[in-house]
Amino acid sequence: AVVSTQSTGLRVKVGLAIYGAGQLTNLYHHILLANMRPAGSFRYVVPTGGLFRLVVCPQYLGELVSWLGVAITCCAYGAYLCYVPMVVYLCARAHHTSRWYATKFDTYPGPTTRKVWPFVY
Repeated sequence: AVVSTQSTGLRVKVGLAIYGAGQLTNLYHHILLANMRPAGSFRYVVPTGGLFRLVVCPQYLGELVSWLGVAITCCAYGAYLCYVPMVVYLCARAHHTSRWYATKFDTYPGPTTRKVWPFVY
């Protein structure tokens, strides 16, 4: 099949934009996590701010969005095949994080809180 360079160029630009948005999401939420506790404190707190109001692990959402951008940019089956286990792995980690929060914090909303994907899971 012949693919026009114009559609290839657009796909690469869209893929890179998605990758960049995911990386910025990931970075922002890691900064929020790093600044949650006062210096010298070892007390755990439920993260707040940013997309934490919608999901338990928005940094994982950023990671998954980034890897989706890589897959779109590459346009190769292998890239999409690598994406699927990453989704499963990070969603499982977010699920366990949510369960851990529920055991440690009385005020944690619990099982109704979405784990990674806002309004979905």
